[in-house]
Amino acid sequence: MSKDPFDAEAHLDHMARVMGLAIDPAWRAGVVANLEVAARMAALVLDGPLETGDEPAFVFEADR
Repeated sequence: MSKDPFDAEAHLDHMARVMGLAIDPAWRAGVVANLEVAARMAALVLDGPLETGDEPAFVFEADR
């Protein structure tokens, strides 16, 4: 299954319109960079293997 690459600039333009946000041109490059990083982090989670019996945790408890 092929995936289209994430286009952070197109996503920013679309979501700014949907949410009625004005993005200051001076901030645009930084916002795009953060969206690209967030997409890479999400890909790490989404690409992880899941077993048939895997269930989400009800409560996160850090190891002590």
